[in-house]
Amino acid sequence: MIDSRGELAAYERESPIDAAETFRDIGVEVHVDIATFYSNYEGGFASTRTGIELLPLSAVLSDTLICREQYHFPTESLVISALCGNAVYVVNSNTSAVYNVDFEGSDQEFVAGTLPPEHQTFREFVAWYFGRT
Repeated sequence: MIDSRGELAAYERESPIDAAETFRDIGVEVHVDIATFYSNYEGGFASTRTGIELLPLSAVLSDTLICREQYHFPTESLVISALCGNAVYVVNSNTSAVYNVDFEGSDQEFVAGTLPPEHQTFREFVAWYFGRT
């Protein structure tokens, strides 16, 4: 999916893990690109393109569960960024589309399924986030 050159090299895991299995613990089957990324890299992740921090796997799990409970996010939604400017990035675990969800109205659009994705795929999002596009 992503080569380890450039910014991502600093985040490589010494020993890859089975992130797909970890996501199954919260009832989610993930797209291969999401599983590959979290299996091979560990964060929090910083970007030179944006001030938004991508969460480490453990925080993805906990923040996802919080948003499911408090905001009724669908099961296939994974919160992948820290809260910044009253918004988070959320990836659909099935399609890998990435959404910029604020808590001033677009959260309701997201839950209703009417919010368009900001990035069509997780791969596209990661390339943008790490400045490769």
